[in-house]
Amino acid sequence: MAILEDVPDSPPPIRNRKLPRKSKSKSEKKATADFEIPLKRPSSNPPSTPPLLNVPLPGTVPPAGFVPQYVSSAEEIEALNASLESRHTCQDDVYDAREDEIFNTLIMAVPFTFLYILLDILVHLQYSHRPSYDLLINHTIKAFPTLTLLVFYTNRHAGHFSTNSALMAASILSGCRLIWLVNKASWSVVTAQAPSMGTLWILTIIQLPLGRAVMCLVIVGGWIWRSGLSVAP
Repeated sequence: MAILEDVPDSPPPIRNRKLPRKSKSKSEKKATADFEIPLKRPSSNPPSTPPLLNVPLPGTVPPAGFVPQYVSSAEEIEALNASLESRHTCQDDVYDAREDEIFNTLIMAVPFTFLYILLDILVHLQYSHRPSYDLLINHTIKAFPTLTLLVFYTNRHAGHFSTNSALMAASILSGCRLIWLVNKASWSVVTAQAPSMGTLWILTIIQLPLGRAVMCLVIVGGWIWRSGLSVAP
């Protein structure tokens, strides 16, 4: 005798099952709303809102003190672009002027430093004395910063009255001192002061205008003739 049983239908596959939806609580809805980014279509903005011109690109951090500039017409856009271009041009001119000033200073300070070392070597060789490398390096380290500052300020204030007056006084004093050292000073004093006096005399003559440089040379020549000294030892 066979027994028949009702076999229940097999459950539907998992992929066909419908998962129950969880209802969101009020707190979750509020948190989701806080993180939502409000987006507006361009057409939804009122027509009276002026456009932004210098808005930073997305993902970039605007610099400190950044203030967006609003414009409402093509004339204002052109005027603002012109002002920005002029501002960048002025900054570039300032940077170029600084670079030129540094270049003009170095292009004179380096040759005059070598001139000082050359005079130092020649003065020592005049008395049959060969200077050591340590002495020359020490003199170079002291002379280069001094000559750099002197050239820098005389170039920057070349047309100032006080600068020209100081250059004229330094030219006359250094020229007279050099001639006196060559004629009457001892070898130790000559080797210590003659290179610096000679370099300063040449530098001041070059930095002065032509008329004042000639005037200084005439004054030094008159003093040499008056004192009965000679240019050559």
